[in-house]
Amino acid sequence: MSIIMWVINAVRIKKLRIANFADSLILKSAINDKDSLIAELNSQITIKNREIETYAEAIGDEESANARFNNMQCKLIPHLTDRHPDLTKAELNMAVYILLGVSSKDIANRQNLSVRTIENTKYRLYKKLGVPTSDVPEYLRSFIS
Repeated sequence: MSIIMWVINAVRIKKLRIANFADSLILKSAINDKDSLIAELNSQITIKNREIETYAEAIGDEESANARFNNMQCKLIPHLTDRHPDLTKAELNMAVYILLGVSSKDIANRQNLSVRTIENTKYRLYKKLGVPTSDVPEYLRSFIS
């Protein structure tokens, strides 16, 4: 074998060793990246689990609020409509919200309406009830006592 062939073979062997070494570095890097990727994914899973728990609690709170509203609606509306048959459905529901102590902002959020619309409905209700604004909650409580 000539010296040129020997040099060519030596260069090929060196190239293979360098390639193998590069592959091992890439593999080690991938393993390290994999570990950091797994850590990041676990962190994201933890965050998403907390969000899911928060949503579940909100749904539970919403179901509880709906149950309280429906319960109060069943108690109040029949008596209130006997005394005030001219009240609209919106005004009757507003009476229930007032009795439960729900703020105008929260009512607006629940019903996807503006606060101004809620305030207008309250105004019409107060006017039809013929009771001073400050006495309305007590007046409404008298129907369920």
